[in-house]
Amino acid sequence: MIRHISVSGSSYECGLQIGQQLKEKIQQRLHSHIPDALFDRLAPQFRQTLAVCETHCPRFMEELKGIAAGAEVEFERIFLLNCEELCEAAVGCTTIAEVTSECVRISHNEDTGKNFEEHVLISYTLPDCSFTAFAYAGSLPGDAFAWNTAGVCFTTNYLAPIYQEVDPTRIPRNMVARQLIESQSIAEAVTTLQKSPDASGYHYFIGSQGRIVSVEQCLDQVSVIEVVGQVAHANHYIHSPFAAQIEPDTNSGTRQGRADALLGQHTQVLDILADTQTAPDTICRRESDNGRTLSTVQFDLKRGEVLVRAPLTGEVEHTFSLQGVNGQAA
Repeated sequence: MIRHISVSGSSYECGLQIGQQLKEKIQQRLHSHIPDALFDRLAPQFRQTLAVCETHCPRFMEELKGIAAGAEVEFERIFLLNCEELCEAAVGCTTIAEVTSECVRISHNEDTGKNFEEHVLISYTLPDCSFTAFAYAGSLPGDAFAWNTAGVCFTTNYLAPIYQEVDPTRIPRNMVARQLIESQSIAEAVTTLQKSPDASGYHYFIGSQGRIVSVEQCLDQVSVIEVVGQVAHANHYIHSPFAAQIEPDTNSGTRQGRADALLGQHTQVLDILADTQTAPDTICRRESDNGRTLSTVQFDLKRGEVLVRAPLTGEVEHTFSLQGVNGQAA
């Protein structure tokens, strides 16, 4: 069962509590992801990015400093861990959004690479907002799924980049996603993306008040499509402003095609997210596949409910109110 922790206080205090509670896992993840040779090679670039982030998103820098202090690790290494564009590694998730007369729902498989990634659900109580999010040890929340007490929820999908070079004077995408968590409406969330100098961009399904939008971002370009019916999204651009500029890789293209086909056959959404056909590029990814599925979440906007499920089996592990931050294990 996925672990659920709660933190409260200032940005730094929340980070400190996270670092203390996940100390060993954060240290292990840094050892695996940020070896000395990589740190030294990327130092000139990430230090440029760090100076920009200190100005553009100082609260999130305080959160990362708290995490580093609590975990007893170097702040710069934690910061680099959160600069995903500089340490680019393709990952895959599959998400289905539904807006029909029967339901308004986002269902999401959170996947990672072949190496198991330590992860946790974190409920934050900050002075100005409260939210719950899936987070990887040492990373800011926002790059998987999250919801807040305003009833805004979203899921995130990695997008293979169209551009060739990373501009170190722009903001890492997961810091933009962290800012998105605090949005009070879909409109505010979209405005946040449009105004943020994102170094790349994610795909998001964002839901609130009976609506869901599909959003793709590439640098300063943001495409927003209202969801009607059932829509699947994997890890490549499918909105018209971007789709022609880059071909999907085999893994993402296979999962997208499989999800679309199963939706066309009126397969139940949970059965689609548990599908293990088309190996090794499966929708539900097992240890033998290209990566693995860590968690499945469903945001039911009509019922105001969040269900965090075990992958493959669909067993409910945690149930939350969509506008709450405290969950109960099922």
